[in-house]
Amino acid sequence: EQKVGTYEIIIASIPDREKCVAEIWFDGSMLAEVNHETDEFIVEFFCDMKSKYRLDDVIESLSIARSKL
Repeated sequence: EQKVGTYEIIIASIPDREKCVAEIWFDGSMLAEVNHETDEFIVEFFCDMKSKYRLDDVIESLSIARSKL
């Protein structure tokens, strides 16, 4: 678990994936999941389309998530 401001990055083993994923949480809600099931890193966002996030914090969180996988 690592924090970037109000973002939290958690490495998780979930039943529907072969490899661990990195979950990115913002204010208690999951914002995104980063996985490396294939040769590429894939990010899936789970967010309200009307929400606003600081770009630098999101980029830093995604970068940390990628480095931990």
